[in-house]
Amino acid sequence: LIGIKEVCLILNCSRNKASNIINDVCFEIRKQNIKILNLKPKQVPTKYVLEYLNMDLDYITKMALQEQKLKINN
Repeated sequence: LIGIKEVCLILNCSRNKASNIINDVCFEIRKQNIKILNLKPKQVPTKYVLEYLNMDLDYITKMALQEQKLKINN
C-alpha cells in the first residue's frame, strides 16, 4: 500500500498534489468496481498508483532488486 507521504517522495511533490493523486486513484479503482479498504490515513495499492502515473512496474521492481543486491554486497 502507498499513501500521501510515499507519493510525495516518489514525485517530489506537495502533500496537496499527492493527496489529489491518491483521491484520483481511489476514484479510478472504485469506477472499476474494485473494492478497496477505507484506511486512515488514506492508502491505495501501489500497483494502481504506478499505473496511474504510467510507471513501468517491472522496471521499478528490477531496479529495487538490483539496489537491494548492492546493499547486501557492500
